[in-house]
Order: sequence, then structure tokens, then C-alpha cells
Amino acid sequence: MLKILVYKPIIFLLSVPLYIAFTQCAYAASDGDVLWKSGFHFVVKYDQQDSGKLGKNDHPVELNDSTISNALDALRYEDKSLLTGKVEILPVFTANQVDILSKQLAKGLKEASPEQDIIFVLGNSGRKLLILEDNTFIAGRAFYKDERLNIILGDFDRGRNEAFEAIYDPSGNERIPYTFNYGFRTKTNTGFKSKIINVSGVLTKVVGNDVRQNWFVIDVN
Repeated sequence: MLKILVYKPIIFLLSVPLYIAFTQCAYAASDGDVLWKSGFHFVVKYDQQDSGKLGKNDHPVELNDSTISNALDALRYEDKSLLTGKVEILPVFTANQVDILSKQLAKGLKEASPEQDIIFVLGNSGRKLLILEDNTFIAGRAFYKDERLNIILGDFDRGRNEAFEAIYDPSGNERIPYTFNYGFRTKTNTGFKSKIINVSGVLTKVVGNDVRQNWFVIDVN
């Protein structure tokens, strides 16, 4: 008698791990994906880690934007006037910068992969001819590692080169190709060299024997 052998399909079983892996990968954002953008320069977006020497990030992670906002708002530093010697206590981030960063970091870190950072360029308004204009830049990178939010500053209070802008773009549309410094894990190359005021839950990173004043390690849990 002819026996008909019936084989149970194994394709589905084999495909389950692939499906799970694909589903997990689908949550990871791509390098260059933009979270927020305003005008030509100001942006918050994903980027590849600048260095893997200190290990991968602990992404993805869910953080509360209000907690991030409170932590960023508490960052203060001493600024000493070269002319008068007077010392002022100033915020690292303006209220508008805190609002943008806290919301975009909370949103972005949920989709970031362990090999990604979130980089940003934001403006700071100053008064010019009775009109508030974005005339300085702050740039940096953020990531979550060892249960702490890390922020490294690169450019800080960097002034716009108005003479260069006038030559490069006489139309005044501000489409000037600035090259920004987002900060680095492995070296100090920054416009922020001040010491932050001691705040509970905030430390400056120590790499070897180097105290990195531009690298904030923040408890947001």
C-alpha cells in the first residue's frame, strides 16, 4: 500500500526568530533621522556614536520628559566677566532649549539603537536693534548609559559669523554651511570650559585623570 507521508511545515517555525529580529530592528531609528528641525541650522537628530571605546549605549530607553526638563533646567555655571571680574550664575540651557531638548530626547531615546547618539544644534536669542535674534549656537550629543543621561557639549555660546554670512548669502536667508562641534567622548574640544554649580543628581564625567567639564552625567530616574 502506498503511504502518503505528511510533513508538518517548519517554515513558520524557522521564520519566527527572523520575524522577531525584524520587529526589534524596526524600532531602531536610522542615523540622520531628524527628530526636530527649525530653519536651516537648528536640529535634533540621530547620529552614529562618535566612539565605541567606552562601550555601547543602553538604548532604547523610556525616560520622562518632565524629569529631563527639570534636570536640564537645574544646570548652572559660573561666568566671570573679563572686564569687571563680576561673577554671574547662568543657565547652561535657556528655557526654550530645555523645552525642545527634553521633549525630543524623551521621544528619540525610545527608538535609538545602542550604537546611536542624539546630536543637536540650538540657537540662543540675543537683542540686536531692539529685535531678538538667534545669534549664538549651542551644539552637543546625548545618550543613555549606566542608568544615566549623558550630555556632551561641543560648541557653546558660539557666535554667528555675520561678516561671512553677508558675503556667502547676501539674501539674508541664513543658509550658511556651518560645521558644528557636537562634542567627543575621547577628547575635550569644546567651547564650554566653565565649572557647573553642584546639583544633586548631576556629575561631570571623569575619563582617566581628565575631568570633563563639558560632559554631564545626569540621574533622570
